[in-house]
Amino acid sequence: MLLLDPAIENVNYYKENFYHGEDTYLFPILNKETHTTETSIKNRIH
Repeated sequence: MLLLDPAIENVNYYKENFYHGEDTYLFPILNKETHTTETSIKNRIH
Protein backbone atom coordinates (compact mmCIF):
# COMPACT_ATOMS: atom_id res chain seq x y z
CA MET A 1 0.00 0.00 0.00
CA LEU A 2 1.34 3.40 -0.91
CA LEU A 3 1.07 6.20 1.61
CA LEU A 4 1.67 9.90 1.26
CA ASP A 5 4.61 11.34 3.18
CA PRO A 6 2.42 12.96 5.89
CA ALA A 7 0.73 9.61 6.51
CA ILE A 8 4.10 7.86 6.76
CA GLU A 9 5.23 10.50 9.26
CA ASN A 10 2.12 9.85 11.36
CA VAL A 11 2.65 6.09 11.31
CA ASN A 12 6.31 6.50 12.27
CA TYR A 13 5.40 8.85 15.14
CA TYR A 14 2.87 6.42 16.61
CA LYS A 15 5.16 3.46 15.99
CA GLU A 16 7.97 5.14 17.93
CA ASN A 17 5.76 6.35 20.78
CA PHE A 18 2.99 3.79 21.23
CA TYR A 19 3.87 0.52 19.50
CA HIS A 20 5.74 -1.89 21.74
CA GLY A 21 5.48 -5.16 19.85
CA GLU A 22 2.77 -7.45 18.58
CA ASP A 23 0.85 -7.34 21.87
CA THR A 24 0.19 -3.59 21.57
CA TYR A 25 -1.64 -1.30 19.21
CA LEU A 26 -0.01 1.16 16.82
CA PHE A 27 -2.63 3.86 17.33
CA PRO A 28 -3.71 4.66 20.90
CA ILE A 29 -7.43 4.41 20.13
CA LEU A 30 -7.31 1.08 21.96
CA ASN A 31 -5.68 0.70 25.34
CA LYS A 32 -4.86 -2.92 26.12
CA GLU A 33 -5.28 -2.26 29.84
CA THR A 34 -8.71 -0.60 29.51
CA HIS A 35 -10.26 -2.21 26.46
CA THR A 36 -10.08 -5.87 27.32
CA THR A 37 -13.47 -7.22 26.31
CA GLU A 38 -14.73 -7.81 22.80
CA THR A 39 -17.52 -5.29 23.41
CA SER A 40 -15.25 -2.51 24.66
CA ILE A 41 -12.93 -2.99 21.69
CA LYS A 42 -15.84 -3.02 19.24
CA ASN A 43 -17.24 0.16 20.78
CA ARG A 44 -13.93 1.96 20.21
CA ILE A 45 -13.34 0.96 16.59
CA HIS A 46 -16.69 1.62 14.94
